[in-house]
Order: sequence, then structure tokens, then C-alpha cells
Amino acid sequence: MKTPRKQTAENYIKEIRINTRRIFSSEQKIQIVIEALRAETSVAELCRKYSINESQFYKWNKEFLEAGKKRLSGDTTREATSDEVADLKKENQRLKVMALVCVSSENSPNFRNFVYICIGLALALRLHF
Repeated sequence: MKTPRKQTAENYIKEIRINTRRIFSSEQKIQIVIEALRAETSVAELCRKYSINESQFYKWNKEFLEAGKKRLSGDTTREATSDEVADLKKENQRLKVMALVCVSSENSPNFRNFVYICIGLALALRLHF
């Protein structure tokens, strides 16, 4: 049997910091930056309120302003969120199934039947044309 390795004080403190690190969502970051832009309270007070380092705040502020600058200059490309990607993958799979069923259907000797089958399948899958 292995005996547990003795942990140094530095490693113990690092582990505690890693396990207690707060992760802010993008909405929370935006809220904090906008609250600072209103200038109702100082940056130092905001940082104490949300328990963040001022350098972290200024990093978020810079990212926020750069994103706004890109958006206003017409650069509207953005990264898709993981939820959007998952939704698109599901929709793509449904469309592939719908196309496969429509094309391989033995009950579609002419185009009208083909269209009716596709519309019926789309309604069954709750897709809208």
C-alpha cells in the first residue's frame, strides 16, 4: 500500500486557492464593467464589493471596450457559444434525417408526394418552413 505523500504548506495553499477560485459568467463581468462605467462608485470599491483584483477588472474592461469597438466598426463575426453549436448540430442532424427519408421514400413516385412527405416529416419534427 502506498502511504499518502506529505503535502507542503505552499502546495496546500495553492490547492485551496484553486478550489476556492470564483468563476464569473460573461453576464456578471459585463454587469461589473457597466457598473464602473456609470461612475457611481470607484473601481476600488467595486473590486472590494465583488472580491476581484483591480488588474482583473481592468482586463475585463479592456475586453468589453474592444468588443464594442469591433462591433461598431462593422466586424460582426463572433464565436458561437457551445449551446448554439449544440443546437445547430441537432438541427443539422434532423435535416439530414428528413432529407434521407424524403429521398429514399418508396412512396414518392412523383414530386407532389415527395413534398407531402417532407412537409409531414417536418411537422412531425416540429420544424417550420
